Amino acid sequence: MRYGKNGFTIVELLIVIVVIGILAAITIVAFNGVQERARNTQTIGAVKDLKSIYMAYAIQNGSYPGTGNYCIGTGYQSNLCWDNRAYTTDTTANSQILQQAKSIPQPSTTRVYRNSVDGSRAGVLYVNNFSFRYQLEGASTECGLPGATRTFSAGQSTGPECSLVLPDPATL
Repeated sequence: MRYGKNGFTIVELLIVIVVIGILAAITIVAFNGVQERARNTQTIGAVKDLKSIYMAYAIQNGSYPGTGNYCIGTGYQSNLCWDNRAYTTDTTANSQILQQAKSIPQPSTTRVYRNSVDGSRAGVLYVNNFSFRYQLEGASTECGLPGATRTFSAGQSTGPECSLVLPDPATL
């Protein structure tokens, strides 16, 4: 009888499986953190746009939109951007923002865990001391804007909380 080679040997199959495994590992490492970086970029871009909008509004009106502390944007889980603090969106501020812009810049609303006391946070919070506070993902992430500073250590959460202080509107 004559035996022909009609298939692959076990060694050849194992080599193919190992090569596929190596390629899969390279792909996973290459795309690790892509979504996290995209959400951070979305939030940083929204804060940058909001700064311009708020400055233009203040020049025209002598004050910033809204009053008190409030979330900016929409789509927050339970309408809260800062858990355990009861900060919600301000419809008056949103309508005032729309006087300066065609739409409200939308930060990422993905929740970032902070700690057991404060819960999780998302998006952008306007604080009545003329500042934006925003939560990013990733312990080694920088705030991403000139003048923005960390207000909460990334070692105590899954990402830094950043603050960008606006000038007093009376000085504009």
